[in-house]
Amino acid sequence: MCKACSSLQAFAVDPELREIELSSEGVGDRHSRKHLEDLCYSWYRCNGDLRVTSSEESDSNSRTLKVTKRQTEYDAAVKNRKQGEQELRPLEDCWLRCLLYLLAPGGGPPSQAGGQHASTSSSALTASVVGLAQEWAADEEAPMKLLYVLSHRYSEDELRSRGVGALNPADRAAVQLVLGACGQGAELDVVLAPVEREVAVKIGMEDDYGMAWIASDAEAKKQEFQWGSIRASKWHVLEGEAPCFSSIKVAAPEELAQSEDWVKSKWPMDQEAEECTGGMDPMWFSWYRRTCLLLWPRSKRLLVAAAACPPVQLLRLHNMLDAAGAGLPDMPVWSGWKFDPSRGVVEELKRHTQPGAAGEQASDVIESSMPGAAAGAENVFTRCARRQEEDRAARAHWGPQPPATAQQLAAALVDVFAKGYFDVDSNYYLGVEMLLHLAKLVCLVGDAGVGASLLKACAREEHVSPYGTNVQAGLLRMTAHFGWPAVWQPLLGQLIAARPVQRKYDESMRPLSHIQLIREAVQLAEQFPSTADGGTRSRKALDALALGFAKGLSGCLRDSPGRTLLRLLQKYSLTWAEGGLLPIFKVLQGISTAGARLALEMVVEAVLQWYAARAAPFCYNSFYDFAVAKECVKLVEGLGLEAAAGSAACLKLLSRLYSDVAPELPGPPKPWGRQMQRLPCTGPQLCDACDNLQAFVQSDVRQKMELPIAQISGPGANPHLTRLVSQWRTYCGPGLEVQAVRKRGGRTVVELTKFDPERVAAAKRRVQGQQELPALQDCWMRCLFYLLAPGGGPAS
Repeated sequence: MCKACSSLQAFAVDPELREIELSSEGVGDRHSRKHLEDLCYSWYRCNGDLRVTSSEESDSNSRTLKVTKRQTEYDAAVKNRKQGEQELRPLEDCWLRCLLYLLAPGGGPPSQAGGQHASTSSSALTASVVGLAQEWAADEEAPMKLLYVLSHRYSEDELRSRGVGALNPADRAAVQLVLGACGQGAELDVVLAPVEREVAVKIGMEDDYGMAWIASDAEAKKQEFQWGSIRASKWHVLEGEAPCFSSIKVAAPEELAQSEDWVKSKWPMDQEAEECTGGMDPMWFSWYRRTCLLLWPRSKRLLVAAAACPPVQLLRLHNMLDAAGAGLPDMPVWSGWKFDPSRGVVEELKRHTQPGAAGEQASDVIESSMPGAAAGAENVFTRCARRQEEDRAARAHWGPQPPATAQQLAAALVDVFAKGYFDVDSNYYLGVEMLLHLAKLVCLVGDAGVGASLLKACAREEHVSPYGTNVQAGLLRMTAHFGWPAVWQPLLGQLIAARPVQRKYDESMRPLSHIQLIREAVQLAEQFPSTADGGTRSRKALDALALGFAKGLSGCLRDSPGRTLLRLLQKYSLTWAEGGLLPIFKVLQGISTAGARLALEMVVEAVLQWYAARAAPFCYNSFYDFAVAKECVKLVEGLGLEAAAGSAACLKLLSRLYSDVAPELPGPPKPWGRQMQRLPCTGPQLCDACDNLQAFVQSDVRQKMELPIAQISGPGANPHLTRLVSQWRTYCGPGLEVQAVRKRGGRTVVELTKFDPERVAAAKRRVQGQQELPALQDCWMRCLFYLLAPGGGPAS
């Protein structure tokens, strides 16, 4: 073994050695200084924990390389030894010869034994890859692209200058296998690219919205595995055309060739830091960087381009349909919508698709939100700006746009939205406008199948603006444009019944917003009915919407009853709608179909089921009891006596509340005795103070007990009594009132008084019920007299 290899081997496996200097002086042709650089750089690239610096003597051809181990938390010696055994097998007369062979571009195998068998095996493997590529291209449900993370990380300059020859043997074999399959008929686009996986965990206290917050940066490192955001960029094209986009996100684990276990064990972290994002709580970021092999079938080029940059392809579709630049053709269903937010989306799309435009916006955000960022501090905003600058530089190398008709492009955009690539959340308002504009362009394309796919995707996802229901309203207009297709009716029900499961705040707002949506659907059905069948399909569509609303409200009352009732019974400014049951009854009764009547009965039944399953009357839910009673009075007055008496749902709600709100006399007091939940004394023998207190609490006849204030506070106080009086709910439970009372003569005592919580609450409820009962009774009796009087109609 040569001197350089011996020194490097000893340095790699010795945990005590942190730095070594190697000189190329005296080394033969085989060990030239270039090879020596390759040797050290190989270790750096394979292990990631070596830093190499070089210096060349001016008076000679020798070069000195200084190799320094980076400070890491793992055992560098064990890692280096394992990597060396993996990288340098099989060994010949020295490590350097084997490493030089591995690094030399175009080097032949060290031994020709078994070459025919290897060639046969390689041909069979290549044929297998060709077959898989053909099946992949034909399968519409398969992932649109595949990312294979290479074993090592390579620099951009190295890939640009040496290409595949810069890869180590294992990575090179994988790439050459794919390229060989492309030469045998596999129609794939193949690129090498740097890939970065970013995992962010918020540091803070856990909140009510299900956010994955943690307490400290130490706990951040111990969190469960997260895929995070995986993005590839800066292509080095190996096969096919250059991509027409600068970067692309990868959906993990669907589009990742490696498993979760491989990512955990073989993809080491490159960098981590705690950062503050503006005025928000700090976040713990971890970055994992490697080089990847990214490939996709050529038949899926359009899908990949649409997934990589939806604004570019949406603007392209708009230009296809507005080739003259005079504006889109007029559509009556859309032209009458004065709240259409997609009117200005074209200018926004042009602005967001300009090179570097978003980078300038990111810089503005940095200056306004992060004062320290302008000085060069690394944070999420500077990374965003840098990514946009990279996009500006990469656009000069974009390939041509995939050829497509307007119908194909619209179908591709809908497909990528259904698969989650249409990133609405990152720029919410632009995303909503893009989605609405896509619905309008689908109407111009005239493909009802594409429209059904868009409606199905929206029924499955949540894209509801907090200031209205613009997305759903736009989809209703798309439905009316295509003549209210019968096969769309279940999708309409799913669209309005979909409820968020994480954001309870939006969930409680949903019922009032959907009533507005149904009201608008009724107007659309009147203006643009399905003329081919006399309006039957449009009426059935309204039935589907009404039943979907009832189903969604039932789910809201089941999952978040308090918040939902509060939104139903009060006006909430962000919904721009009046609160209460009256709008629900007016809209559903105005449809006048069997489905709408069934939906109204479902709404009433959901309210009554919550009413029957609510907690005991003495708890805070009594507020909702009388709030619903007041709402029934408003309901009868708003609908009118004839409509209220003729509605079975209204009568059912009114009768149930009338019988329940009627005040009842509180029952006799229960025996005062109860069990202590716990005592300050923990041993079997109680002290006198705890024994006396336990006897008082368990007594059925004693209601009051007095204790001198000196036993509670002061230098001679009993610590057990002090603890018990200050934490009486913990020891005695509810139903015991503790207060200091000053007696005659200036003497102060602590008075313990037992009371019956249910009886006290029932007495308060009786007083409030007596105030609310007359109006409710008047409505109930008026409805009964109307039905019993001659000419009064029976309840429908």
